[in-house]
Amino acid sequence: MTATKNVNGEQVELTPEEAAKWLAEQPTQDEWSGVLRERAVSGVKAEAGMRITAILPGWKQRNLTARWTELVLIGLMRLAEHVNFELFTESEMAEIAGGQEAWDQIKAVRKKSDLLEKAVPEDFEADKHWPKR
Repeated sequence: MTATKNVNGEQVELTPEEAAKWLAEQPTQDEWSGVLRERAVSGVKAEAGMRITAILPGWKQRNLTARWTELVLIGLMRLAEHVNFELFTESEMAEIAGGQEAWDQIKAVRKKSDLLEKAVPEDFEADKHWPKR
């Protein structure tokens, strides 16, 4: 097979020097293997992502993670209270309280969303339909 190039719309054979330069610029077998492997791995990750979100959409995954964190925190606080042990410092408790306050607001929005989905008003975006911040 002869290597060619396009010159003014016509295929012209490469000179031996041009062909050698072109070959030297091509990826090696190992480089191609790496590229193909990256593409295959990327495809596997994409497929896994689609299958995971088919089981549990991203928003439900985030909710589940937040709820599990909330439950672990509740359990730790109960345990600390039971054994009369100060589990968190004052500044950590302030962080926890701030995070819980934000999460409580999110839960209120989700609860209101559930109600609005049953009978969607035309102006559902209006603040009057949503919890105050």
